[in-house]
Amino acid sequence: MSKSIEFTQIRESKDDDSSDDEIETNIKPIEFLQQSNISKKSNNTSVHEISANLEKLNLEEEKLNNERSNLIAKLSIIYDKLSEIKNNKNLNNNIIKINKKNININDIEGFKKIGFFELNNRRSKTIWNFKPYNNIKNEKGSHIYIIVVNDIIKKIGCSANKKGIKAVAGYGVGNQGQPSDRTTGIHYYIGKELINKNEVSFWIKICSKVRAELDDLFGNVNYDNCSIDPKIQEDKYLESYHKLCGKFPEWNMQEQGRNADWEESIKNINRALKSKNILDYDKNKDYDDLMKLYHWKYNGISLPS
Repeated sequence: MSKSIEFTQIRESKDDDSSDDEIETNIKPIEFLQQSNISKKSNNTSVHEISANLEKLNLEEEKLNNERSNLIAKLSIIYDKLSEIKNNKNLNNNIIKINKKNININDIEGFKKIGFFELNNRRSKTIWNFKPYNNIKNEKGSHIYIIVVNDIIKKIGCSANKKGIKAVAGYGVGNQGQPSDRTTGIHYYIGKELINKNEVSFWIKICSKVRAELDDLFGNVNYDNCSIDPKIQEDKYLESYHKLCGKFPEWNMQEQGRNADWEESIKNINRALKSKNILDYDKNKDYDDLMKLYHWKYNGISLPS
């Protein structure tokens, strides 16, 4: 209804002697009601539009997140491919300076030499002593180790020995008690190299650590820096060694499977240790270096000079 029509109706509804001021007074509330209705309608429209816009934005955001996830996945694949190409290129370059029959410790990165081995001339059954360098701290935690003879890698392994890196992966107990074939074998192989005047050293690399959530039996949660499983890293090093040489390190018997086994002397010595029976010495028999080491410690037979 237009303002002029409203004005006419109001005048007709009033007495003839009504003043213009009275008519104006009646017009104002009508205008206010009209404006109020328009405002409410406008507000309702605005809420609806905002809601629709928010829903649209949410859909667009979800779409963008999906596209971003897909892009990250594609970039990850590309990164892995580039890393593989780079690693293969590095391997190909290193082949030039590495003898394919073995690998020199100086051609790899990340390991530090912490000490060397020497023959143990005391009366204990241990064939050798490990001599760590004075500046080496006895770090504890998971680590990868390499046993090196005259700079050539002989054994790659891993350890989480709580006694620390100076415990040389527990190989010091290989000539007494109830050792495994491997522990006896490595113990004696180190001794064999020493009586042949070769330098045997021990190299290590501490495994990476990650921040992990640890909970107790009652659900209380703490956070700590934990070493990764050293076996994962060891397998990676053995894999790269095998790619270069076509075989595993000489003393990594377990990884070589049926293609290699401990020498018969090692097996005989290990059985004697476990049974607590001392093998007899026959002065008329020609013994190999491993058996010479055994009779040196258990029968008091001097080593050849």
